[in-house]
Amino acid sequence: MTTRLFTMVSGIGIGLFVLMCAQGRVVELPRIAADAEAAPRSAEAATLTTVGPAPGNALGLRAALAQAGLTLGAPIYLRVFKSNGQEGALRIISSVQRDWEEVWIPNLKRAWVELWVQGKEGSYKLFKRYVVCTYTGNLGPKRYEADKQAPEGFYAIQRHGMNANSMYYRSMDIGYPNAYDRLQRATGSHIKFHGMCISGGCFTMGEPHGEDHQQMDELYTLVQAVHTSGQTQVPVHIFPFPMTQENMALHLNSSWMPFWTMLKPAYDFFERDRVPPQVQVINGEYVISPGSM
Repeated sequence: MTTRLFTMVSGIGIGLFVLMCAQGRVVELPRIAADAEAAPRSAEAATLTTVGPAPGNALGLRAALAQAGLTLGAPIYLRVFKSNGQEGALRIISSVQRDWEEVWIPNLKRAWVELWVQGKEGSYKLFKRYVVCTYTGNLGPKRYEADKQAPEGFYAIQRHGMNANSMYYRSMDIGYPNAYDRLQRATGSHIKFHGMCISGGCFTMGEPHGEDHQQMDELYTLVQAVHTSGQTQVPVHIFPFPMTQENMALHLNSSWMPFWTMLKPAYDFFERDRVPPQVQVINGEYVISPGSM
């Protein structure tokens, strides 16, 4: 009887969290900015203090960062890709047993998060890639609550969006809807990175089979250290896929191409300069801030 009751309560909890990811309330958020200058150069001295215990192996992260010439607490940048851009595309491949053949690659939703850290010279270096366990919906932005769609665009994790005691281990709110979303009358909120493998619009960093929270622990620890060092928000840029010319051509007929074309300058800016651009919303469109140039 006790086991059955626990299962029922757990099931209710999961359902409530999925609903929160997809529905929730619309909240007013400040303008997105990388805010890298707000972080002191002595970021290495950052301490990990927040509500609840500090997650992750901070000493291990310090050592790994130091090996790469980076420091814990230095400004970071999260870049999310929902797919590699090739899923569902008709591709021509070479086969040893046959001549050329056409292969339809299924949509496996293999999303990932890139974590970049600012080095001493000012540019950002790739520290690690994290596999997203799952997200809901398809390529394209989120538009309304309960559409079970994960957002695309330019967001930020603020200190008040961190939850070390989440029902789903730990969570970090990305700040959806942003100024652009609100102008589009997009609804919904509570879109997060969290430590389980169940989603109603969130990006989940847990393991599908087990209780391994290493990915979420590391992400949470790194973001938390940045907040403690003085950077008020961590930029999170979410793209449908790496916005190469090849991928853009493969998706040329998508109804979302005008929206994706608006995202591409920010992608290209970082690819060129390895510094996250500051993005503003001007006349209802995403625009790279002149201060980034």
